[in-house]
Amino acid sequence: MALIGGYARDYGSHSFRKGNVTTLTSNPDGPPIASIFLRAQWQSKLGKAQQQYIFTGVGGDQLSGRIAAGLSMMDETFAALPPHWNPSLSSLSLSELKEIIAGYDNLDSTFQTVIPYLLASVIYHSEWVKNHYPSQHPIFNTRFWTNNYHMKYRNSIITGDFYNEISKMKASGVSGLLRKMYTIEKKIDQFNNNMHLTSPVLINSSGSLSEIMPILTSIQSQISAGFAETKEAMSNLTENNATEMVDTTNESYKLFTYNGGFHKIPEGYIFTVTTIKEFWNLYYFGVPAISFRPFRMLERKDFMLLQIENIYKNMFSNGCCVMRQFALLLQDEGLINNIRELNNASPESSNRYFLEAYKIFINKYCAGKDTQPAIATAYKKIREYNKSAI
Repeated sequence: MALIGGYARDYGSHSFRKGNVTTLTSNPDGPPIASIFLRAQWQSKLGKAQQQYIFTGVGGDQLSGRIAAGLSMMDETFAALPPHWNPSLSSLSLSELKEIIAGYDNLDSTFQTVIPYLLASVIYHSEWVKNHYPSQHPIFNTRFWTNNYHMKYRNSIITGDFYNEISKMKASGVSGLLRKMYTIEKKIDQFNNNMHLTSPVLINSSGSLSEIMPILTSIQSQISAGFAETKEAMSNLTENNATEMVDTTNESYKLFTYNGGFHKIPEGYIFTVTTIKEFWNLYYFGVPAISFRPFRMLERKDFMLLQIENIYKNMFSNGCCVMRQFALLLQDEGLINNIRELNNASPESSNRYFLEAYKIFINKYCAGKDTQPAIATAYKKIREYNKSAI
């Protein structure tokens, strides 16, 4: 026991039996459960004994997860790795995570470790999200999107099939037989491609094998060099495009030109704010990615030329009233000295201010019941409270 790093007190007479069963049921390539029962000379129904002997590991569950996700076992994408961060490139800093996720510090530490992977998936699929989600979807009002994080870190996300050499991540829940099958298919495809490229040369060549081999070696080198140059060019092109888009967030707020004039709101802007937190973000930060100024710098009349219903214009006015009330609550509690502190606050500090203001609002206007009110409901609660206080 000492040689394998264990202690005799941790093992019993049936440990070997239990270990074998657990290994067999955990292996995606393992035998069916009926075969395991027969091998162990068990009856089909074990009752309570089954709970003591069979401890299915993660392998079978991971295999089931891939199949349930709709991945085809006949395609190498069955062994796809999830989007994750390249360890050699920059990733989201702690301050950026706190900016993106309100109340990040209050989350359980185990869930905090999951958040970068969730965001990596969103970044990796951001182009698909942009092309397939409706323009009024709430994700486009989040600070993660409006501050262009999905573009800033696009080159830092990697994936792959089976195994990634950079991150050392390995696909789980994949049968060893499938791995061998895909490897053989790749080698066959590579061989066919090489034969297709070299056959014209070989047909025109009448020399001996020793004369032909240098030709094959030269062609192979050219192919490898070509792939390397193409990959580098594409990488540089993507990196330059991403840099240009990120740099635009540093521009000052601009005016948008349409209908023969200058306007503070971009043409075709759709007002789709669903939560108080979303309005807070727009009220103090706007949409930096397109240099769209904060809502606190706008007036109701700025929305007049937009083809939107009055209900949205009212929501803007009501939302601004709620934001001003939130600021007063912070002032009354001595958490800020003046409104300028909110206007000049960093995203991380602004998140903290919001959480404090929201807590005070719930206690004062909602009798301590957090029903996650929408903008219109919050405005109504404030008006009703003020009327009753007169």
